[in-house]
Amino acid sequence: MQFPEGEKFVAMQKRAVKSIYDALDSKKAGSHLFVSHGDVIKAMVAYLLKMKLDDFQSLVINPASVTVLDYDGDTSRLMAFNDTSTSVSQFISGKKKRKILLGGGSGEKKVSRS
Repeated sequence: MQFPEGEKFVAMQKRAVKSIYDALDSKKAGSHLFVSHGDVIKAMVAYLLKMKLDDFQSLVINPASVTVLDYDGDTSRLMAFNDTSTSVSQFISGKKKRKILLGGGSGEKKVSRS
C-alpha cells in the first residue's frame, strides 16, 4: 500500500527496521526506546516477529501504549504488547533472559524453602 504522495509501507518498514539495526550498532548492550506512530510500530513488530507485512494490521497499538521486544540482533521475543498500565522501568531494570523460554515463560522460578 502507498498513501498518495507518500512512501510505500514496505519502504516505511525497511526504514524503521534500519533504525533498530543502527541503534544496535551504536550501542551494543542495554535498552533502546523507539517512539513512533502505531503503524510504524506494528510494521517493526511484524518484521521482528517474522510476520508478513500483509498481516500487520491484525496487530493493535493504542496511543501511548508500550510494546517491548527482547531482541539480540537475530531473535526477537515479545515481552509486552500494547500495554497501557505497566511501568516501563520494570523492563529496563529487569534481568535479561538470554535463554529460550520454554512453556509459558512466566517469569522467575520461585523456590520455596520449607
